[in-house]
Amino acid sequence: MEDKQIAAPDLNSEAPEEKGALRRRKLLALSSSALIATSVSRPVWATGAACSPSALASVSASGVQEYQGCSKSAGFWKTEASNRQAEAWPMPATTPFNAVFTTPIVPAGATTPLYQGMTIGQVIAFGGNNPDPAPGNFAFGFHLIGALCNAFAFPASPAGGFSMTVDQVKALFNGLQGGDENDFQTVKGILEAANNEFDGDYSWL
Repeated sequence: MEDKQIAAPDLNSEAPEEKGALRRRKLLALSSSALIATSVSRPVWATGAACSPSALASVSASGVQEYQGCSKSAGFWKTEASNRQAEAWPMPATTPFNAVFTTPIVPAGATTPLYQGMTIGQVIAFGGNNPDPAPGNFAFGFHLIGALCNAFAFPASPAGGFSMTVDQVKALFNGLQGGDENDFQTVKGILEAANNEFDGDYSWL
């Protein structure tokens, strides 16, 4: 199946009092499109299979020895970064955040772009005693970078992989321009669910 680019929703064309609800509807629609586009015709992988780079590269489109999907929790990627120098990460944890998410996103009430001057390894470390600067302190960056790692590690395809492409993860973030606490909570929930969808189902070699 050919992956389709999904553009970030235009959230600036409605009256101010309608923007919040409209934004959340569009973000949910965007995530639904991403999940549908990468979940059609996924056969089931045999018990004990591994979501390894070699396995992902070798599966065929015929349905033989394929799998439902792959993902690891954001906690897995954070632990890799803090305890094992991100040796399993599909990209260096020292990668600047704005080298990946190139559109500066300024939340409602803020004056500077979110995660400006940080690395993706620093952003995934937010949460708990390290409050996230995103509206609501929901450990938003933790789940955002977890989804980014999953999208890079397990490329979406008709055979399986992560439920979003890298571009779809970016589009969800880009849709938060001027977003408030509810908007960030909505997207955080989408990313968290995707990260945890197959966590623990398969090993990753």
